[in-house]
Amino acid sequence: MDIFEKEDRLNKYFINHMDDKKGGEDFIRSIFKLELLDLDSSEQNDLLRLYNIVGFDNFFEIVSQFSTQTIKIPRAEKIRKLIIIAVAYYYVRVLGLSAKDAGKLLSSKLGVYNLKQKSINNIIKELEYSIKDIVEDYVENVEGDKDE
Repeated sequence: MDIFEKEDRLNKYFINHMDDKKGGEDFIRSIFKLELLDLDSSEQNDLLRLYNIVGFDNFFEIVSQFSTQTIKIPRAEKIRKLIIIAVAYYYVRVLGLSAKDAGKLLSSKLGVYNLKQKSINNIIKELEYSIKDIVEDYVENVEGDKDE
């Protein structure tokens, strides 16, 4: 069993068995944030910012999953493009809209302008090639594992 899981259980035990549950929980979280601030060596207080965004319980889950690893987070613009691709694909392939209608919806719903019908069709083709490659790689890995 991971030591962090033990710590998480310990933390939950104390919070669930305090006399003044709300006051005690707030106090523990405040002290934890102070300690986290002391631990955080980044100039922008990245750990504390992450903690404030995801909250107490999710922070422990993230630390448990990625402890001591470095995670490279893409730029927001890259994530925005991924969302646009997923939505365009959904509109055209799942809902059956034309690329032109999908472009109109993307403009009105997500504020994505200047997407031409050709661009949307290219986006969908590229995504389908990517999906095909991912599936082929997965199948090869699964079949390779069976041979071993």
